[in-house]
Amino acid sequence: MLEPIRCIISNESPNINNTINLTEATNTLNEYISKKLERINIEDLNGWSILISATIRNTDSIGIFKRTKRYPSDKEFEVSISIPVPTPEDAPYGLPSKDSGYYLPLDQNKFHIISPQYSKYKNLYEYITKSIELSINKAFEHGLTCHGHKIRFSK
Repeated sequence: MLEPIRCIISNESPNINNTINLTEATNTLNEYISKKLERINIEDLNGWSILISATIRNTDSIGIFKRTKRYPSDKEFEVSISIPVPTPEDAPYGLPSKDSGYYLPLDQNKFHIISPQYSKYKNLYEYITKSIELSINKAFEHGLTCHGHKIRFSK
């Protein structure tokens, strides 16, 4: 059986795959989520699951999409997270902007916005995994609406 909440990481930025191991990062994040499950009201999912889809892309901020997508055939809800790629001006581990892909700023009406904290991290792997962890925490602090229930951290 699938975990009730799991994460996948996709990439729209060239050269990320040459820089960090996304499979390892995904495994790290799924371990992180499994430790948080006891604080989340997953019983309100009624047999459904939540997929946290984190995408590394050339954007201006970390963003958590405010609405979940619903996939009835899979009994799954999906929440999207955007993680910006730092440039060398942002952090020593940043990638040249020509290697970052097409730039698309986040719409504040559609996303919960978090400012990236590049200086807190030592390398690109740590920045990406910790930023996704931060986004997961924010998503469950705000709550995700699934079947009319807010799935969130317990108080």
